[in-house]
Amino acid sequence: MKQSNAGANRTANLQQVKAANKGLLFSLIHHNGPLSRADLTNRTKLSPTTVSTLVSELIGQGLVGELGPAETPGSGRKPILLALIPRGALFLSVELARECFEVAIFDLHGTELGQSREGIEDYGEIGVRLIRVAERLMAGLKVDEGRLRGICIGAPALMDPERESIIASTVLTIAQRNDFIPILRRRFEDAVVQLENESILSAYAEMEFGVVIGIRDLLYIDIDTGIGAGIVLDGHPYRGSSGMAGEIGHVSIDIDGPPCPCGNRGCVEQLANVPALIRMVIQMLESGRYSPCLKDLGDNACQIDFGSLCRAAEQQDPLVLEAIDEISRRLASGINSALNILNPQAVVIGGRMAALGDILFDRLEHHLAGIALQPWAGTRRIRRSSIKGNAVTIGGARLLLDQFLALPALGRWPGTE
Repeated sequence: MKQSNAGANRTANLQQVKAANKGLLFSLIHHNGPLSRADLTNRTKLSPTTVSTLVSELIGQGLVGELGPAETPGSGRKPILLALIPRGALFLSVELARECFEVAIFDLHGTELGQSREGIEDYGEIGVRLIRVAERLMAGLKVDEGRLRGICIGAPALMDPERESIIASTVLTIAQRNDFIPILRRRFEDAVVQLENESILSAYAEMEFGVVIGIRDLLYIDIDTGIGAGIVLDGHPYRGSSGMAGEIGHVSIDIDGPPCPCGNRGCVEQLANVPALIRMVIQMLESGRYSPCLKDLGDNACQIDFGSLCRAAEQQDPLVLEAIDEISRRLASGINSALNILNPQAVVIGGRMAALGDILFDRLEHHLAGIALQPWAGTRRIRRSSIKGNAVTIGGARLLLDQFLALPALGRWPGTE
């Protein structure tokens, strides 16, 4: 029996080594291709036979193809170049929002091939709706759905990592312990399906493509109707022990403040989100304060929206600037707590509030300078998100791709054996 176990262990170890080597070859071709088999042998120090065998498997999986002979001097035999087949693996990335969801499909280069934005009233049917949109997208692109290797759903919500379900959301009207992940898994058996907080995916997108490319420790804060944060530490998403890391919106900055649905009082999300800014301006107007840019509203202050505040701020409306300054002070208090705990290299802010631009960011930096610990005092750490497009779907696709590239077997994902 011991010999049998030993033999099984040796077989398992050999399979792991083979898987790791195949993953290494694929990653080299992905990042540095086109490459020949000889190039791969020189870079990895694997034997030519091993390289040839593993490359044949990658070709058989439809992940790599032969481009043809390389242009080399001399009349000898030309090496055959190997390149990635972009549609050899596909990744579906999803953002769930208040009354709609967006689905985008990406290839192995991280290129978005197509996307669809759909309205939704009943999140109880989200699993079926996602399947329908995914099928339609792939059919329209004429891609083999058997190539779908990963699905990532980003949601503004608290997650249960063990049950892979949404626990609660102040944005989505979705039932607790919903079961749409198993529905997707049953339909797309060859794909890994994972649920992530949307701020984590936005943070990952910023690290890979945004204003802080190359920074491996960052905090991304999304400020909209809710306030959430995504944390990347040493280049990896940080979710915490139970998947709830980054809930900066539920940091209390006023223990006697207004109640929050989370059960706390005076949360940043209640005092410094977009609706809080709008409420503050309306209250100032209703108390008799004057705004040169909003005066034409008369008794219709309730018609004020975020767009009108942005326009008023651009025109240097004193009342609106005063409200933005107070919101900035509150945000600085919450952000400073996160800075003291995490000590990131940078903080990136996205969401609708970021549309205020320097009017917001200059005030944030000013208030942070007055409360920050040394050596941070006096240094600029706040950046505005620079991602073009949907940061959630871009980040989700990149996370799936990086996980796929890191898997030793490339095929430890179902369907790629």
